[in-house]
Amino acid sequence: MASLIDPGILLPTYSLLSGLFSPLAQTSTAGQTQNSTPTVASSTQTTLSSLGQLLSALDVFQSSLQSLYSPWQSMTPTATTSNSSVASAYAGSSTTHGNYAVTVSNLAQSQTLQSSGFASSSSTIGSGNLVIQSGSISGGSFTSDGSTPTTVTLSNASLSGIANAINSAGGKVNATLTSDASNQYHLVLASNTPGSTNAFTVSSSGDAALSGFAWTPAASTGMTLSQSASNANYSVNSVSASASANTGISLGNGLYLNLAGTGSTQITVATAPTDVHDAAQQLVTAFNNFQTSVNSLAGGNPLTGSTGALQRDSITTHLINSMNQMALGSFSNGASTLSSLMQIGINYQHPQQLGLSGSMTLSSGSLQLSFSQDAGGTVNLIRTAAQSFYNLSDSYSNYGNGSIPLTLNALTRQLSTESVLKRPPQGTLPGSIASLLLSQATSGKGSVLSAQQMNAMMQYASVYALTAPYSLQSAILGSMSTGATSSGNGISIFA
Repeated sequence: MASLIDPGILLPTYSLLSGLFSPLAQTSTAGQTQNSTPTVASSTQTTLSSLGQLLSALDVFQSSLQSLYSPWQSMTPTATTSNSSVASAYAGSSTTHGNYAVTVSNLAQSQTLQSSGFASSSSTIGSGNLVIQSGSISGGSFTSDGSTPTTVTLSNASLSGIANAINSAGGKVNATLTSDASNQYHLVLASNTPGSTNAFTVSSSGDAALSGFAWTPAASTGMTLSQSASNANYSVNSVSASASANTGISLGNGLYLNLAGTGSTQITVATAPTDVHDAAQQLVTAFNNFQTSVNSLAGGNPLTGSTGALQRDSITTHLINSMNQMALGSFSNGASTLSSLMQIGINYQHPQQLGLSGSMTLSSGSLQLSFSQDAGGTVNLIRTAAQSFYNLSDSYSNYGNGSIPLTLNALTRQLSTESVLKRPPQGTLPGSIASLLLSQATSGKGSVLSAQQMNAMMQYASVYALTAPYSLQSAILGSMSTGATSSGNGISIFA
């Protein structure tokens, strides 16, 4: 009920009453003693502190779990190859464990053209334009890819000048100079990217000498085709495929293949056993650390009769029961037959005292056996369990709608209201009121109330009746019925 009272209304009334009745409170009889029972505010503060400790323990528990269920932070699989001269691989966090037989028939190639030989690379050849168009070639026919052609403008250019101009144009073709055994210089053009869709043609205009650098699939003069644009051809577990590149070939599930040469190799994807053991131990340690914290708050000492601050707290009890049930329960694990932590060597130990959290132990031998039989299932079960414990904890600790933060907020508001009211325990009267009524009842006409005191006391009676509705009312009425005065109500009034 206290939380329904507006402290802004009650505080002025209470302050007034405290000032009016404080002299009477100081002269109360020696027979009155202070109530030694812990106050409501003290009990609320204890609960607030204990729930705060529980919330902190949950935060630590969740922090430890996050790295376990995040695939990119723990137990990330690695890919190894039996023949790196043929292919290597990179495994992502979601890559399925297993073996992949890879056979490479041919690598992806870039189209390459070579000019006829020149005695000098610096002698002037001519002026004009070379136009390079990219596309694909099929059956001796070229199809443009629709991109803007690269136009290279030449002015009295030498062989090396032509190469520099092509490279400076920023197109899809790279130009280099080579020399042969006869000390003849050749201009070599190659597409920057391999694959059958990255072929190109070259046309010329201007001086006739520049026609020696032109090329089309149907041309019989000009540059010579030394390498056709082609895709890589390979197979994985006997399934044939092709790719326009030799690196970063996606095989699905986060596995990427890099081709290095023709031949066969075996790619193995697995998580290191030591990583799995470390992750399982991290889960066990995190659970046991939380168990220690929560048991210190909810437990007790049977020998001394002491109890934990949250032993009878319904939220804490429900949390402990939920944690224990999850540790013993089953988890969804896809096609794997591994569904309980006990199957991978994480065993649950029941608490010695009813109502407390149990603990976990790790059997390295059982974990190693389950990993050797079902590596992917073992890894996924640890991740799934960590995620499940995290979600359970979050339902209690989430600062938006978690039961503990919501309870803390409610208790804080209650404590704030109680500190304003400063109300006594149920069934007792404030010292100032008790002293006043006692004085009226025992001294008869010798003690009188002013109109201001009478009015203030009645205001306090209205407030106090919300929490002690009968004690004050009966006391006032009883006082009024004793000790008659000339006014007829037992209370003398003067201005």
